[in-house]
Amino acid sequence: MTTKSEIEKLQEAVGRRLLLAGDFATANIYLESAKPGNLKSGNSACGVKITVRVPMPQSASKYAAGPVFSKVDLQILIERDDAVAKHTPSIASIAESVTLALHNWTAPADCGYGKVRISEQHPWQRVENKNMQTSAMLVNFSTQSVLG
Repeated sequence: MTTKSEIEKLQEAVGRRLLLAGDFATANIYLESAKPGNLKSGNSACGVKITVRVPMPQSASKYAAGPVFSKVDLQILIERDDAVAKHTPSIASIAESVTLALHNWTAPADCGYGKVRISEQHPWQRVENKNMQTSAMLVNFSTQSVLG
């Protein structure tokens, strides 16, 4: 019997949130470390890929009986193939839409985490790319355990 961890539930909930947001109809949305195509919308010919990375624990609660991560960081990687994505929004517009979709959103209770907030330090990070036809950016968020 395989059960999903709270971290995996949180990652999937974030992916579903983005999948249901109307602003990403032209994007392909994926979960890092999952089977390709597990979350998908849009048309691959549009040239926009959004990947919900595996949430990374930043601190653990010393008061909980088991391993409870009191703070977890979330990263959303946005990649835009500029040669293909001529009619889609800019990388900055997509990053802003991701920020608006997730900031102050409360994850479902079964994830074990609460309100998602944009990171105070480095909310957006440019990802340098040797391929000059591709733009990439990370949007950083954090959330806290409802138990810790």
